[in-house]
Amino acid sequence: MHLWVWISLGALTVLVIVEQLRIFKANREFRKKDEIFQVVTENAADMIALVALKDGACTTAPRTSECLVILRQS
Repeated sequence: MHLWVWISLGALTVLVIVEQLRIFKANREFRKKDEIFQVVTENAADMIALVALKDGACTTAPRTSECLVILRQS
């Protein structure tokens, strides 16, 4: 075979390996983000809601009816 054929095959092999590494990295990042999303959605009921008041803020937890008032300092 001619030298240019071997060079072309080598370059193509390198490109395939680089693309496979990029796909692997993208899949790994996707799984990491998906795991974070699952944690957030599973624990959404535990998140704290913040309600603005005239002189401060009231934080409430969804599982309780208690309200903790945080006053602004002037």
